[in-house]
Amino acid sequence: MQPGPRGASALQGTGGTVGAVPAAAAARPEESTVHDVPVQAPADVTRWPWLPEWFRAPSCLELPTGHHLRPLRTADADLLLTALQGSSARLRTVLGDARGWPPRTVATTGVHHELVELETRAARREGFRYGLFADDEQELLGCAEVEPSSKLGADADVWWWVVDALVGSRVEAALGPALGSWTARAWPFARPRLVGPGGTCTWQEWTLLPDRR
Repeated sequence: MQPGPRGASALQGTGGTVGAVPAAAAARPEESTVHDVPVQAPADVTRWPWLPEWFRAPSCLELPTGHHLRPLRTADADLLLTALQGSSARLRTVLGDARGWPPRTVATTGVHHELVELETRAARREGFRYGLFADDEQELLGCAEVEPSSKLGADADVWWWVVDALVGSRVEAALGPALGSWTARAWPFARPRLVGPGGTCTWQEWTLLPDRR
């Protein structure tokens, strides 16, 4: 599968549109860039439900490493399959107890169905998964997910993973801070929780939190 060129069509997010980046928001060398006008939640936005009607999810996040995050689509099935086949064993040790993912058997049909479900969730504004790519988008290098928290103490959980080849890399190190700034600036959350390396809690800590009822 040959992914499409990175441009306006590649940055179109499910349930959102690509907006202009104001001059004041242009990234300095060590900053990340959001491809949408920053938003501020109105004073009457409550913690639950997690997204107000006026909000549209960002279409892209540029990282200071030259990589970017954009919404995953069903057309990315082959890229996701390849990424999981090479990294699923390690990911299960990190995410398995908390997420029950990825499955032990990674197959094309299962990956395609997962992406169809993710696109449906995004259209319903129930959760968003972004893929991590270099500029040419020839490989999927990881993912970041934004979803309503199933645990008390936060209105959203933001978590991420990278392929084995990027563990301990500058790219992995940049993800946590970039996602923290992004959720504060471009999403209307009152108390987002970043789960993962450099986040506000580890997966082990997350599993011990009380469930939302």
